[in-house]
Amino acid sequence: MSPLAAPRATPLLRLLPVYTGATSIDEALQDQRGVRLLWLEVLVNDRLDLTPWLERREVQEAYQKACRWYTTYRSLIQAQSIPASTVCLRRRSDLLRLTTERLSTLLEEYVRQIGVSVDLLLVGGLALQACGYADRATQDVDGEVTGDLDSLVEFLRQHNIPADLGENMSGRSVIAMSPGYRDRTSVMYEQPGLRVRLLHPTDFVIATLRRGTELDLEDAEYVVRRFDLTPEAVQAAAAAALMASPKDTALFLFRKTVEIFCARLIGQHRESS
Repeated sequence: MSPLAAPRATPLLRLLPVYTGATSIDEALQDQRGVRLLWLEVLVNDRLDLTPWLERREVQEAYQKACRWYTTYRSLIQAQSIPASTVCLRRRSDLLRLTTERLSTLLEEYVRQIGVSVDLLLVGGLALQACGYADRATQDVDGEVTGDLDSLVEFLRQHNIPADLGENMSGRSVIAMSPGYRDRTSVMYEQPGLRVRLLHPTDFVIATLRRGTELDLEDAEYVVRRFDLTPEAVQAAAAAALMASPKDTALFLFRKTVEIFCARLIGQHRESS
């Protein structure tokens, strides 16, 4: 090693040495158990600096999972006497998480640098932030792009922001989006050469139910409450999506997901009335 080369700092680990024997992030990333438990280390370790490894997909996923865990259980964490090492995730999340404001600033910079127009239809955690869910933590950009997709993804990568983007959101799942979803979008932010749009609330619910994880259901419930959607509106949008989808066994699973989701909505309405 050159005498001028600075060695990469090794953060003090809390959980990984006990459960995997790894004494550094590099060692943990070489072991499947270390990769699986990395999110928990991120959650509880207030001395952990992941900056040197942020381009690693495993590290990005671990950080996002830790942020999702904190977001889901933040009321419990805030209500109970939890060690400061756990609560520190909120401070780190506030500093490192992606917000709609930061994304808009970066996209303006991208348009100026590259000289191309961008039309981004935003979904996922950032779209929820735009809908008023200020505590929804995310570090990545999800959506549908009209423009130079490859250069935009590379630009975001250079800023340590993972991107899950495509030119056709409907085609990214066996379950199609409801026909006309692009026509129902609203503009969140617009500048010369740049437009960021949001799905109509019912279309956002369908987009989340297509994947159907527990976190997706919670996100969809927030949108239903925020925009006072009815189970009937969700069912009608789901029926339109199914009609536009190719025949596949995944359609049965989607129907069951919608059925369970709408039953939860009806049950919550009865409890509150």
